[in-house]
Amino acid sequence: MQNTPQREFARAKADALIAQRFKAPYGVSTLDEYLEYLDRRTTAHLAPHLASRVHRTAGAQRRKASQIIADNGSLLHKIPMNDPRTGQTVYAVTEFHIWLDVLESGADGAWVYNHKSSHHRVGQVCVKVPLGMGRLAAIARIIANAKHGQQARLHDHNPFNLCRENVYLIGNPKGPEGRVGRAKTDTRAEAQKAAELRAKLAGRNYDHGGDESE
Repeated sequence: MQNTPQREFARAKADALIAQRFKAPYGVSTLDEYLEYLDRRTTAHLAPHLASRVHRTAGAQRRKASQIIADNGSLLHKIPMNDPRTGQTVYAVTEFHIWLDVLESGADGAWVYNHKSSHHRVGQVCVKVPLGMGRLAAIARIIANAKHGQQARLHDHNPFNLCRENVYLIGNPKGPEGRVGRAKTDTRAEAQKAAELRAKLAGRNYDHGGDESE
């Protein structure tokens, strides 16, 4: 556990990265301001009661996340999730700038720890896709920019270690002989298209009663 000066230093680094990256396009200079911007961006198309639900889920999760300084000096981001099998809180960890990359890809819903089935001992960290009615995309695929016919894997097999150097791809998307697994999508591009469609729906007060980007 890091002490207060370390936490404050980590947060200052996060604010500096936000200002450097988003001051011009979004007019935000701190992490708090960026999170408020995300609240607006992810719910602009929703009716108020659905927007409030997203704020209580994905928005709250983003605010509960924390920044730490790694031994090598890099800024890491810890995202809390619930393990549905144990009921315990677990944490996904990735570099802060990678977390920003994931959000800016359009995959800006809540992160969840998901088991594909009861037969899988280890789950994977996923994110809810915009307008996906609860559909999930694997964070590792987004980080590695996996294409059709590729799988994203983790060197240490730890589903919570999503630092960039731990994620790698197998498979060749350019030919059927090199494809692996059943993935049929370019995960990052799919999230970007969904986010673009969501932006076009801004102000519509969309009220579908379903599971939206929680």
